[in-house]
Amino acid sequence: MTECYDDIILVLSKWKDFRELKKDGDLKNFANWILLHENKLVANQSEQEDFIVAQVDNMDEKEKIPDLANRAVMGHLIARMNLFVKNYAKQPFQEIDLSSLEEFRLLQMIDRVKNINKSELSNESLMDFSTVVDILKRFINKGLIIQVKDENDKRASQLQITQKGKNLLLTSYKILAQIKPNIAGDLTQKEQETLINLLLKLNNFHTHFYEEHYVNKKKKS
Repeated sequence: MTECYDDIILVLSKWKDFRELKKDGDLKNFANWILLHENKLVANQSEQEDFIVAQVDNMDEKEKIPDLANRAVMGHLIARMNLFVKNYAKQPFQEIDLSSLEEFRLLQMIDRVKNINKSELSNESLMDFSTVVDILKRFINKGLIIQVKDENDKRASQLQITQKGKNLLLTSYKILAQIKPNIAGDLTQKEQETLINLLLKLNNFHTHFYEEHYVNKKKKS
């Protein structure tokens, strides 16, 4: 409880400083002022993010979509983070005979989802079916997985990981744990937890949307 009171006193002190600078400032302006002046949660935007915001400012759609600039910057940053991870993992994975992060993800899914078939794997991994099939062929040739007939549908086959595949996954986990730099960067543990919760919320939204508008649509066609 003492910590709670301390936090309240700190906020009131910050509010006093803010109102001395901006007598007409409201709570929204106060929140932005704290973020900018504390320099804890808001990092400096690069030239690329500034460029994206400037392009959005010139679009008529911004009047109908107030958060359009935020969406654009988030899309850019999430895509950029994905490229960082892929590049950091590329060389270590090649040393254990995995050509990409995508191959690791597929092998991991085959281990996690027992008796998954090719179509399910394509949907689960968000990857094109033909790309998945090509990777599976390489897995089979390397002895990482096997195909077995589906007892309920003799025309279909299910995928199972071999012990060799499991051993490769275990090595992959150890490599991922040692990749430099740490994917969490210089985020504090609390910031990491906040980011995870936000990403989980986004992942849940897009998982449901993708299944409804893409996976189910493919099944009906």
